[in-house]
Amino acid sequence: MENAVYHDVVNRHFEIEVDGRAAYIEYQENLNTFVLNYTHIPEQLLGKGVLKRLVDAVIHFISGKRYQLVPVDIMFKSYLHYHPECLVPLRVS
Repeated sequence: MENAVYHDVVNRHFEIEVDGRAAYIEYQENLNTFVLNYTHIPEQLLGKGVLKRLVDAVIHFISGKRYQLVPVDIMFKSYLHYHPECLVPLRVS
């Protein structure tokens, strides 16, 4: 899978298209917090590394911005629980 993750600033989400299907993470950006509200991964893309690609893009984006990460979405929270190593450069609430 070589598809790039696209950061859609206007609609506030990170998106990747794989096999004609879109997966995305929606967020809210405040003064010093980055709230992850919703993750959508089509069933056909589960287990293909799509969530990892999205998480990596989000972490990369906010790591240099001094945001506090607030993962509200259960899918994102679950990923972070099983992969805490990706949080090293961040503050998480």
